[in-house]
This record gives sequence, C-alpha cells and structure tokens, in this order.
Amino acid sequence: TSHLPLPFTPQAWLEFAKMEEERGHFSRCQQILNAGLHHCPLHEALMLKAIKHHERMGNLGGARSLLGLLRSVPIDKSWRTLLEGALLEARAAETPAARRVFKFLLQHAPWYGPVWHEACRFEQRCNHLDEALAIAEFGLQQLPRYGPLWFCALRLHECAPRERSDQMRATRALVERGVRSISKDLVWKLWFEAAQVEERAGNLSRSRAAYVQSVRACAPNLRWKVWLGGARTE
Repeated sequence: TSHLPLPFTPQAWLEFAKMEEERGHFSRCQQILNAGLHHCPLHEALMLKAIKHHERMGNLGGARSLLGLLRSVPIDKSWRTLLEGALLEARAAETPAARRVFKFLLQHAPWYGPVWHEACRFEQRCNHLDEALAIAEFGLQQLPRYGPLWFCALRLHECAPRERSDQMRATRALVERGVRSISKDLVWKLWFEAAQVEERAGNLSRSRAAYVQSVRACAPNLRWKVWLGGARTE
C-alpha cells in the first residue's frame, strides 16, 4: 500500500480517525471513517472500527447497516466483521439476532476457531451450558488444535449442573483428549488448568499430579507460573 495515493490507504484513515477519537471529536471521527470506507469500500479494519464506533455512539442502526453491506462479500473476507456483528447484538441483549448470526457463521465458516470460541462464550453467558458444551464439542472435532476452545470446554465441564463424580470424570476425559490434540506449547497450560479444577473439587492428590505433568511439559521460562500455582494450592 506504500505506492497507493493517500485516500486509498486504509491505515491513513484509521490513524486519522483514532487521533480524532482520542481528542474527543467523535462526530469528526465518524466522518473520517465514512470517508475512508468511501475510498476503501468494505475494508475489514475500517469496517470493524466503524461498527465499534457506531456502537459506542449508541447508533446500532448505523452499525447494522454496515453489516448489511457484507451480503455479497465472500465469507473468508467477512467472517471477522460478521463475528463482531454477533457480539454487538449480544451486547445489545438482542439474543435471537446474535444467535442467528452465530448459527450462520458456524455453518459457513467452521474452520475459524474464534467463531466457535465466541459462540461458546455467548451461550455460556446466556446460561445455556448444555448448548455451550455441544458447540465446544463440535468445535473441537473441527479444530482439535485450537487451544482457547479446550480451555473454554474445561470451564464449561466444571460449571455443568451434574453430579460431582460425573463432572470430574468428564473433565479428566477432556484433559486426556486435549493433551493428545492441543498444540505442544499449550499442553502445560491445560494440565495447569486441570490442576486448579482438581483443587477446587478438593482432590489435592490429583491436583498435585496435574501440576507435575504441567511442569514437565512447560518451557523453562514459564515454569515459575506452575511453581506459583502449586504453592498457592498448598
């Protein structure tokens, strides 16, 4: 983009809008974002910034009108912006609308981890834990190496309304699956989280064993976190 004229350089519009926003000139910021989108139609970063700015100003209609422009855009170029739209509807307490957008994304962009993760967290915030767990399981089948989804599933199993023995059995099975699938640099963290789950359940011997597994898998520069966690448990 260094060879493009300035009006067609999205980063210039973003920096200009950021400057005006930081100075408290919110109307001016909106005008700049509109001009940027005129010169750089449907640019992802500009769209995201404009949608968030509309939401900040309480103009949900403006944000939704921008999202409506994405109907003809391929999903691989629009999923981040649509995901922001789903989160916007969730923050506005428009639960059915948010759920429709999440359902669309899960069907048409299932290869993107953040879609599964945010859909999971949305259902969890709605206190639909069974639905959140189902989404997490489907997501893990689709993207078994996506770390945040394993940690989200772990927390969901801990919160699930079931017998403690069943709860812990499901949690341990999840951890055993996770350490075989997750990225190697995150194995230590999964054991670390498992140790804390066992501690909260009162299973100190299992908690200590999980800390041992964690420190074995941990990079040397991160081991202090495991030692600190173990010390707090003791």
